[in-house]
Amino acid sequence: MFPFPVAIPSPFDVIARRQRREKIKLCLSQLPREHVTIIRMRYYRDLQFKDIARALQSSENAVVQMHGHVLENMRNELRTAGVRQHRDL
Repeated sequence: MFPFPVAIPSPFDVIARRQRREKIKLCLSQLPREHVTIIRMRYYRDLQFKDIARALQSSENAVVQMHGHVLENMRNELRTAGVRQHRDL
């Protein structure tokens, strides 16, 4: 038995999460390669901006700025596609 209550998502939540994930994948597939690389390194590999900058042979400031622009563009695209704001975007 679990020491705390476990929230079980409803089928609607599962479907909504799956649809949101698919729309995010579609949005990522339309980005330039360097933008996708920054997002993947930051969120999938959990790298710091200085490490991303080093890997891309760029300045940390340029990576931070590009990251901000990419997220803003993704937010706008996802909002247009009807995806609700997620705390990580």
